[in-house]
Amino acid sequence: MEIRTERLLLRPLRREDAEAIAAGCADPDVPRFIPLVPEGYSEDDAHAFLDSALGRAEDDPEKTFAVTEPPADTLVGAVTVRLRERGSVGYWLTPEARGRGLMTEAVRAVAAWARDEGIRCLTLTAHPDNATSQRVAERAGFRRIGLVPHEPPFRDGTAVAEGFELDAIAEREPGPR
Repeated sequence: MEIRTERLLLRPLRREDAEAIAAGCADPDVPRFIPLVPEGYSEDDAHAFLDSALGRAEDDPEKTFAVTEPPADTLVGAVTVRLRERGSVGYWLTPEARGRGLMTEAVRAVAAWARDEGIRCLTLTAHPDNATSQRVAERAGFRRIGLVPHEPPFRDGTAVAEGFELDAIAEREPGPR
């Protein structure tokens, strides 16, 4: 399964992405804001992540895409969507790829794909200090709903996150609900 946008190709992860995943997740902001990503991320961690992601059954609702910029096809980030009602979207981007709207474009694309798959509502959370991720959520069309519990807590002990929702019904049927 691939998703193409104006500037991106979102494609399945590949074993050869391990080096790029390790480099991207070694950025201190990634484990700071994504508690399940180990600090001091290594290529071994990337291989373990790939083992898990590539080992998922075809019907598993969790789908992770490599975010790439054609024609290079080199991974510059990843976006995961959980295809179920009120499923979640998560993402990270390498420092070199930030600031160009790439993740906003990727999140919009996976949200549209999820809608096409019949998902009516998606959620997203971001650490209260992660203003960049919050801007991505809002620019991708998610509505801020306020602080929500976050489990597991972030590395700094914060146990709440800024919550966001994307309601596909509102997008398809303009006007009051």
